[in-house]
Amino acid sequence: MNSHKSSSLVRLITGLMLFSLACGSLSNLGEAATPSTPTPLWADKPYSTITPLISSQSNDLGNKVAVGVGDELILQSHHLSLEPFQTLDIWVNDQPVPQADQPVEASFPPELAQLEVISGDEFVSASKITPLFPTSDWTVSLRWVGHTPGTYELKLQATDQANHIGEPVIQRIEVR
Repeated sequence: MNSHKSSSLVRLITGLMLFSLACGSLSNLGEAATPSTPTPLWADKPYSTITPLISSQSNDLGNKVAVGVGDELILQSHHLSLEPFQTLDIWVNDQPVPQADQPVEASFPPELAQLEVISGDEFVSASKITPLFPTSDWTVSLRWVGHTPGTYELKLQATDQANHIGEPVIQRIEVR
């Protein structure tokens, strides 16, 4: 009988230990099951993309878009940041797009191509633009018209109000 009591006592203690371990695991289950929020790619600086909106006169060639001389190409860029945006800088072939307050010799030659930002119902030629209102999710549309055949590199780079500078986004445009 003594061995039966000790055997029962061992089973009881083992059962209580297993129950206690299970309860401890169950209390931590909620923590383990709670998914952590992934850190977005653009957590430390702005993130940008650019998409050509293909028209009937253009061909998508992977990372390059081909358009005819004088044909219009609309492009759309999208920018994300944890902070509201401050500016978007715009270059063609590493030269700023011409604007009224800039000397012509310091900017991209307008006789080669015209690049304008679509702002509301207007087209504005600018090498640096600011959002109309504070936003950390910014979409910018651009209109390109090539006047001279060649391959051009359009580059956009966003900066947020915390002065975090995003990686430039590049779209190559071939004018035929």
